[in-house]
Amino acid sequence: ITALYGYRNVSADIQKATKILLNEGHVDKILPHELLALGILHQTRKPSSAFMAAYVYELPEEGLGFAAFDDQQRELYDSVGHLRNLKLGTNQQRFLQLVERVQRRFPSLFGEDMVVTREEALWAQFVVASRYFDLGEDPFVRDGASGGHLDFQYHSSYLIPYIDMLNHHWNSTMVNVEKQLKDGKCFLKATKSINQGEALRLSYGNWSNLELLAVYGFSIPDNRNGPKLWGIKSRSFPELSCDLQLSSLEDSYRTGYVSEKSLQCIRKLAYTTETYHHAAAAGHMLRLPGILEEVPRTVHHDVAVWLARDIVGYGYVKDFCEAMEKELKTHAVLATIIQLESRPSSDTLSHQLVNGWLSHLELSEKCASWWKDTLRGLQTVYTDLHISQDPKLRPRPSILRKASSSDNNKKQKQKLQLKRVGVGHEGSQNPSHKEIDNGGQPKTNNRQRKRRQRKSKSKDTGIGSDESNRKRKSRHKREPKVTFLNDLDEGDSKKKAGRSDAIEQIEQQQGVIRRLST
Repeated sequence: ITALYGYRNVSADIQKATKILLNEGHVDKILPHELLALGILHQTRKPSSAFMAAYVYELPEEGLGFAAFDDQQRELYDSVGHLRNLKLGTNQQRFLQLVERVQRRFPSLFGEDMVVTREEALWAQFVVASRYFDLGEDPFVRDGASGGHLDFQYHSSYLIPYIDMLNHHWNSTMVNVEKQLKDGKCFLKATKSINQGEALRLSYGNWSNLELLAVYGFSIPDNRNGPKLWGIKSRSFPELSCDLQLSSLEDSYRTGYVSEKSLQCIRKLAYTTETYHHAAAAGHMLRLPGILEEVPRTVHHDVAVWLARDIVGYGYVKDFCEAMEKELKTHAVLATIIQLESRPSSDTLSHQLVNGWLSHLELSEKCASWWKDTLRGLQTVYTDLHISQDPKLRPRPSILRKASSSDNNKKQKQKLQLKRVGVGHEGSQNPSHKEIDNGGQPKTNNRQRKRRQRKSKSKDTGIGSDESNRKRKSRHKREPKVTFLNDLDEGDSKKKAGRSDAIEQIEQQQGVIRRLST
């Protein structure tokens, strides 16, 4: 059990100094983790309590991660786009400038005649950036720990002393504890049996070794998490931001070495708002057609439009993977890798960076190759689709969305059926006299009487005979043929003549897709 260290816990001197800097225009904004780093710096000089003094004493003595990199090692992160998105160098320069302005405006803030050095500032920035928790808009944080009278932008980031010292593991099955927040405090709860002497492990996130080395200062053998591309957005959904997460888990090849969560999000970016809501209502977005689900040979034109949008979204994934591969093979990156590889074996950090680069390159190559082949097959499948206006093929609302009302519908049908056969209210064994006619038979309405008359008449004409009914039912039960990517038959690509205008319009869209893919 431990208390949180957030904006409210930062010393009053730091709070006052930062507000003055913002009001006077010396800085445009102060990020939450920068404020916590200033608070940790102040704790090293003027501890607010014995608890915080002991906590600061247990922190690493030196800054690790990006703060410990030399110029050549930093070039690797500055030359690769998806690593440059971490903004490690930018964040360090921002904090160094902030410390400098704070000391210039308040010379005695950290002690009389005591100047914070560059190494001390980078140490504080590292220990906070590698340890703080982003708790978001948790109600207990807003109302309990942080008060509610302060600017909420500072309430999302907190240090949780001693909880932040737990080890990380990339495999969720190896994580044995989870944190629970209540009344401004953090509680640890075991998620499985823990042996004596066994390390407590949390998950920091899906970080690759190349990212772990820069952010946290360590790497993990056999880490299956690959590179990540942050902040992918679309004009159709400006509020949505997707991350492309590559992975080498055992079943990741089924989705092109991309996590299924990332794939679902990026696929959504290819839809317009109206088309997405229509597809989601029909349950189409719950599947991954062409990837994890088969593609029917005959589809409704609405489904054809959705499949075209899916192919566009899958194309985004291919382009991103190819861009990653291209960035990792530039002349500047290869020159840096050769220099780091030539360093002596005692330089463990440099060789860990090279191994991390090789892992990123391998996964990006596999991803680009897999999606290139898959898209070629999907475009062939799409051009061979038989598009129909048959209302039976029209996608219906998802069963999952109506699961809650299905039970009520069954009960209503049962009640109606009981009424028709003359059963009374629940608990009564005798039928109600209102449902029985004078002849002792169940009471019928005009619709039922006419239905019986039609049936009796059809027996004479043969229209409703058993043989004709059986043939008619067999026609209704006939389902469209289903094909997989490896079951394609070029002979089935011929289109039937005499199609409606709507189908011709869809075929024109297919022609555009074919020309673009060429």
